[in-house]
Amino acid sequence: MKSDNFKALISVILAAIFGGGISVFAKIGLKQIPPFSFTFFRFFIASLCMAPFVLKEKQKIEKKLLKVVFLSLLATANVTLFAFGVRLTTATVSQMLYAVVPVIAAIFSYFILREKLNSRKIIGIFLGLTGVLTLIILPILDKAIDFSGNFLGNLIVLTAVTCFTIYTVLSKKFHKYYSPLTITFIFSLTASAVLCPLFMKDYYANPNLFYSLNLSSIFSTFFVGIFGGAAYYLLYQYAIKHGSPVIASMTMYLQPTATFLWAFFLLSEKLTLGIIIGGILAIGGALMVTRKI
Repeated sequence: MKSDNFKALISVILAAIFGGGISVFAKIGLKQIPPFSFTFFRFFIASLCMAPFVLKEKQKIEKKLLKVVFLSLLATANVTLFAFGVRLTTATVSQMLYAVVPVIAAIFSYFILREKLNSRKIIGIFLGLTGVLTLIILPILDKAIDFSGNFLGNLIVLTAVTCFTIYTVLSKKFHKYYSPLTITFIFSLTASAVLCPLFMKDYYANPNLFYSLNLSSIFSTFFVGIFGGAAYYLLYQYAIKHGSPVIASMTMYLQPTATFLWAFFLLSEKLTLGIIIGGILAIGGALMVTRKI
């Protein structure tokens, strides 16, 4: 048990480091590449990275596997909406919004899984939602601060967060039948299949665009494909399997710090008082929800 928890913790730390760079490199790549195309490349590259290892597992196609495909549509909605949202808001704020995943997970667990909510969890949910609301309305309260993001962008990212939360809550039961690699590969392949027609639409609309990409956009695409697609989601599912959804959600506590460091050096983004307050409330609420004692 201790060995499994250690493996889960290492997975969480590595996932937070890789995940912290997703928002930053996505913003760089999305300057030239349309959201649908960027997200397609991200998971097409991730699928190629995982395919050789999945083939070795020789997984049989069965009905339960199709359920994983349908579940993966939620994760696909998450990454697609995120690509649109992060283009409008800042990398720092977009990642802080994901820190509230454990809070939203507790709410969905109450209604879907009928898990009880004690007073501490209720207070945590209130603090977390207050923090998220603060982050979303920052652009309206202080239009002079560029680093607060964009209201519509923040709202789109929050919708993506909700989709990812439901995916996290429901994916746990499939670990009885499939490895983290298989679950992650199915999600990656599903995302690629759904986004392929939309990528083709972008290509026919502007076929010359993809021949004029600069080195930064190309590097960003491969980073989010290899590290933000294959590695990140594989580590996240690995943490769920060897720990629990609660342990895996610790990734969301660490990612905002990692994102800020990535964004500080690569995008020159800064922290404002409003972002700090909203982030503290969101992370503090999440910690209260997931504490066992």
